Amino acid sequence: MSIVKLRKGVRKQIKFRLFGRTVEFGSAMAIILWIIVLIFIVGTYYMYGPGGGGGGQQGQQATTRKVGAVIATADGVAISRQEYEYRLSLARRSQNSSDVSRMRYVKTDIFDSLVDRELQRAAAKAEGIKVSNADVAAKKDEIVEDMISTQYADQALLHKVLKDRNVSLDQFKRQLRNDDDRMPDNEQLREMLLFEKLQKSVEANVHVTEADVRDSYREVHARHILISPDDIIAEAMATEDESDETDAAPEPMTEEQALAKAREVADDLKKQLDEGADFAKLAKDYSDDPGSAANGGDLDWFTRDRMIKELSDVAFALKPGQISDPVETQFGVHIIKVDETRENLPEDFDANKQRYTYEVTEKLTAQAWTQYAQDLRDAATIEILDPELQAYDVMKKDPVAGIETAAQLLALAAEQDPRNSSARYELAMLMERGGQTDAAIAALTELAESEDSARSPQVHMQLAKMLKDADHTEEAIIHFKSASEWAQGFDYPNYFVHMEAQRLLEELGETEAAAAEQEWLDDFNEQMGGGMGSPGVIQVD
Repeated sequence: MSIVKLRKGVRKQIKFRLFGRTVEFGSAMAIILWIIVLIFIVGTYYMYGPGGGGGGQQGQQATTRKVGAVIATADGVAISRQEYEYRLSLARRSQNSSDVSRMRYVKTDIFDSLVDRELQRAAAKAEGIKVSNADVAAKKDEIVEDMISTQYADQALLHKVLKDRNVSLDQFKRQLRNDDDRMPDNEQLREMLLFEKLQKSVEANVHVTEADVRDSYREVHARHILISPDDIIAEAMATEDESDETDAAPEPMTEEQALAKAREVADDLKKQLDEGADFAKLAKDYSDDPGSAANGGDLDWFTRDRMIKELSDVAFALKPGQISDPVETQFGVHIIKVDETRENLPEDFDANKQRYTYEVTEKLTAQAWTQYAQDLRDAATIEILDPELQAYDVMKKDPVAGIETAAQLLALAAEQDPRNSSARYELAMLMERGGQTDAAIAALTELAESEDSARSPQVHMQLAKMLKDADHTEEAIIHFKSASEWAQGFDYPNYFVHMEAQRLLEELGETEAAAAEQEWLDDFNEQMGGGMGSPGVIQVD
């Protein structure tokens, strides 16, 4: 997807001084982002007092959060903020999950898990699945046995522990069962068992035949043409930005309008194909799939499980030479042509049929449960009430046309909770995407100086890159070095921080600082056994 400018809806230039910078707005988002930046100013003032330093009593009084007690409902069942934030606090204890730049994904994962829990709990009830006290007691016994076999694999050590404590094995097991902190409580176990029983009931309906096993090794060699609604929106917005300026710009294309246009284009292409047009040529000219368009839409050989279900179902139903009607998926509207099919069985299939049947059964049962959980979600009515989570949902569903809506929602989240650093960070990134670089720099500067985000390598790195692009070289160098200082643990996210810092500091002529970054990278590679290779050859998908 190409980078697209935001729609020019408000032409008047708005300028003001913000944190020592002149901020200028001239796009459709000008007024929205102006309000958003004010939220940053007010939020920072209330969090830390004038200057962002330490707010004292005034700051403490104004940090009162105005968030709702319910973050969402799933089929009318409330999902509480208390449970959501409890799980969030557990996730934040992990170093890799605590950085503000990753919290968007941590929060959405937690939210999704809470939605799935409510839906699966309701499904288990509808199926008449129950968990008895005897089930809970048996599970506790199972956990105790696992704890003993893991911790005391050496029987001599177990006997020594029993002797030192002057207890029998049965007494020791009762102590673990009743007093050990690692033992989940009864309600946790009851819920765990409920979901286990539901999953087993779903998987029990999977019956694998030899035909199923053989089918899992079937492959098709196919081509496709993808017409993407997102690309249609992007093209419309880019065209509008390049057109002559007018006082009243038209409303941006909606997702529904773009999908209708994609269907129209696909129908026309299908008509041309029916009349004998060359599939590969149309794919090169019209397909929005960057991975296959240049090769005439060639998807190469694939098995049924290698493609999304809607596409696979159609491709495997076609015979060689056949072309499908338009097919809709989450990516847009496709037209599929199958060139060849084959049954690519392992050479030892007949000799080891039982093993291959087991492997396929395991795969299909796992897929059955995954599909069941997705079907529950697709059939559910999910209403998101928390504005930050609403914003992330919009950004996922409509990453281009949804920018303005997402920005407004993130601004509301930041206003409701001045210490919501992740909402403020994502909002700053949207500002940068919208071309409001000075506003984004100002917002990230405040985050970089705040108590919650000052230790975030990614905040400093993103700020440094924006400052570098804006020719604020001295400030950029300061934040490149800050990003490096906070990214000290030997893990892959920190590796990429140092890799970027090394490259960009070298570009800025900071040879000594770049050499220090290279030294860190070399130490990392040595610790990892050279597994990452040199920074210059790392490929990131």
